[in-house]
Amino acid sequence: MKKLLLLLVSLVIVFTIILPGCTDPLLLEKVSLIPNPVGAGNDVTLKIVTEPYADCTITVIYKSGESKAMGLEDKKADSSGYVSWTWLVGGRTTHGTWDIVVTASIGAKEAELEIDFTVN
Repeated sequence: MKKLLLLLVSLVIVFTIILPGCTDPLLLEKVSLIPNPVGAGNDVTLKIVTEPYADCTITVIYKSGESKAMGLEDKKADSSGYVSWTWLVGGRTTHGTWDIVVTASIGAKEAELEIDFTVN
């Protein structure tokens, strides 16, 4: 019984103290968002940097909901960690400040980046 208790305590220590400190956070930063603000009916390009070959997703959220624009597909970062997306902001998109959510993951590491952009 004592051996089982010792094993359980050891596992708790490993999973709550040691393992969380073993992984560094995943790099995920905005490089550029051009143009910002963007006029409705125009293209906008977001460029980010993350870890090389990370799997990346983008979600653009307008007043009407998630954008389904072409160009917003999942991508893999290049050998330098760069990813860019270009999409058309619809001509009837409501003016205002909207959200872009980018996620990157590689192995067990994951990061999320929220970016505001303005449509005018």
